Amino acid sequence: MRDIRGRRGEAALVRTVGALLARPRFRYLMIAQLLARAPIGLWPIGMLLLVEERTGSYAAAGLVAAMMTAGRAVGTPVVSRAVDRWGLRRVIGATAAGSSLAGIALAVLPAGASPATGTLVLTNALALVSGLLNPPVQPAVRALLPAMVSPEQRAGAFAVDASAQEIIFVFGPLLAFGISNAAGPAWAIVTGAALQLVGAVGVLVASGGAVVPRAEPEPSRGRRSVLREPAILAGAAVSLLLVAANSAVEAAVAAEFGGHGLTGGVLLAAYSLASLAGGLLFARWTSDRWAQARWLALVALGLALASAWLDPAWLCASLVVAGLGVAPVFASVAGRVSAASPAARATEAFGWVDSGAIIGASVGFAAAGAVIGTGGVAQALVLSAALAVAAALLAAATRGRVDGPVTPRGGAVRSG
Repeated sequence: MRDIRGRRGEAALVRTVGALLARPRFRYLMIAQLLARAPIGLWPIGMLLLVEERTGSYAAAGLVAAMMTAGRAVGTPVVSRAVDRWGLRRVIGATAAGSSLAGIALAVLPAGASPATGTLVLTNALALVSGLLNPPVQPAVRALLPAMVSPEQRAGAFAVDASAQEIIFVFGPLLAFGISNAAGPAWAIVTGAALQLVGAVGVLVASGGAVVPRAEPEPSRGRRSVLREPAILAGAAVSLLLVAANSAVEAAVAAEFGGHGLTGGVLLAAYSLASLAGGLLFARWTSDRWAQARWLALVALGLALASAWLDPAWLCASLVVAGLGVAPVFASVAGRVSAASPAARATEAFGWVDSGAIIGASVGFAAAGAVIGTGGVAQALVLSAALAVAAALLAAATRGRVDGPVTPRGGAVRSG
C-alpha cells in the first residue's frame, strides 16, 4: 500500500511540474531569471581571461574575479533587503542597470601596461561594483513563487527553480570560452551584461501582479535579524558548504583536464545535468525531515568515488552519482527557508542563503587551489567530499520538516 501511495505521489508531482511548465507566465519567469543571472556563468571566466590577456598575470586576473565575488557576497543580502523595503521593480531595475554598466565599463577599459597600473586598480573597482550591484533575481523569484502557484504546487515550483539554475552552470562556462575564443573575452563580459538587462526586464514583466510585500520601517534596535531563524541560518550554512564542494570539483577538473580539449567541460556538464535531472525526478523526496542529509550523503558518496581514480569515464560516472543529489538539496533548502521567512522579509532571507553560496564558491576555489598545489587533484576531490559530509552532518543536526506542500510564513502576495 505504501509503495502504491508513493507511486501515486510521484506521478502527481510529475503532473505538477508539467502543469507549471505549461503555464506561460511561470515558464517565462524561469527563462527570464536564467538570462538575468547569465553573468554568474560568463563573467568569472571572461574577467579572468580578459585581465590575464591585458596584464599577463594570473594573479592579477584572479584578484579581479575575487573582487567581483566578494562584491556579490557583501551586496546580495543588502539589495535583497532593499527589495523587501522598496519593492521589486525599483531594486531589480536599478541594480541590473548599474551592474551591467560596471561590467561593460570594465570590458572596454584600455589595456594597462603592467599589473601595477592605475587601470588595473580601476578594473578591480569596477569588478567590485558589478558584484555589489548584482540584482537579487534568485531571492526575489523564490519569494514570488508562493503567490504564483497553489499550495499543492509549491514543492514542484521550488524543484523546477533549483533544477533550472543548473543550466547556468552547464552552458555559462562553455559560452564564455566560445565567445572569448571567437571574439575576445571582452565580448563575453558584454554579452553577460546584455543578457542580464534583458532577463531583468523579463522578470519584471513575467512577475505580473505578484509582488514581494514591503517591510515596514523598524527601529534598528528592534529589528530582529532573519539569521536568528534556525532554518534560514542552517540553509545559508548548508548552501555555503555544498557550493564550496562544487567549486572544489570545478577547480580539480580544470587542473586535471585544462589542456585536454573538451574533456573538462564535458565532465562538469555531466555533473550539472545530473543535478538538473535529480531536481526534477526526485522533487517528491525533498520535504521530509531527513531530505537534506540524505541527498548530501549521496553527493558525498559520489565525490568520494571520484577521488579514487582520475580516469575520465570513472570521474563522469562518479560525478553523475554526486550530481543527482545537488539540486534536491537546494530545493529542500528553499522550501524550509520559504516556510521560515517572516512575511515581509522573504527576499532578504533568500538573499542570505544566496550570499552563503557565493562565499562557499570563494572558499571552495581558494581551498582547492591550495590543496592542488600541495597534494594534487585527487586530494582536492577528497576535500570536496569532506565538505559534502560536513554539510550532511550539519543538515542532520538542524533537521526540520516541511510537510507536503511548502506553506510559507512569508513570500510573495498578490496585489489587488
